[in-house]
Amino acid sequence: MNRIAVMSYNTGDIDIITLDKEMETTEEVKDYLQENCNYNLDEIYWMEFDKGKISFLTSADFSV
Repeated sequence: MNRIAVMSYNTGDIDIITLDKEMETTEEVKDYLQENCNYNLDEIYWMEFDKGKISFLTSADFSV
């Protein structure tokens, strides 16, 4: 895992965090998000990933 995507339930903001080091456990990620980034875990959804891209789509992208 090289990056963490964080989505706020309250604001709809999406943050992508690029990490300097790989985290081994879910608890390590949660601690990092709370202690280093000051996120409230009750207000966010997060996902770890190392590949991928961000795509901004519209309904037209799914039309047949």
